Amino acid sequence: MKTRLHIFLGAGGVGKTTLSASLAIHLAFQGRRVGLLSIDPAKRLKTALGADHIDESGQIFWKSETGDGELRAAVLSLPDSLRRWIRDEGLEGDHEQRLFEHPLFQTVAEKIASATETLAPIRMAEWIEQFPDTDDLIIDTAPGLHAVDFLIRPERLLAFFDSKILE
Repeated sequence: MKTRLHIFLGAGGVGKTTLSASLAIHLAFQGRRVGLLSIDPAKRLKTALGADHIDESGQIFWKSETGDGELRAAVLSLPDSLRRWIRDEGLEGDHEQRLFEHPLFQTVAEKIASATETLAPIRMAEWIEQFPDTDDLIIDTAPGLHAVDFLIRPERLLAFFDSKILE
């Protein structure tokens, strides 16, 4: 079975986060394995779920006692994702720490944080790779993000990676 994708788009203050959290909880209570990913820099998902902390990794927020349903939630933080991706490569010794402290890395991590909508589709695809048993993936977007812009951004990102700048 393929993962169903639910994307909440619209202006600020219309209830996107509340609706996405409510749908996620409802589906999890129905026995589905649900991923809830907020790409809203305001990080309102914590409030909507009544959570003290939600990081970018996709931690389990709720799991049924029977093991049928589960809700895994994350708030997108691209600098944290970048660090996790590097950790997953397994740098040896103090190389990881030296890299994270390097001014160029810190500048790139800071700049990448402003590319949330551009890199969010990568995190969405990664989610399905990390948690292949996800039945539903719900995306809570930032205010004012238009559906067409959201859908064409991966195309722009691929064009950048194919450009001569990176060569």
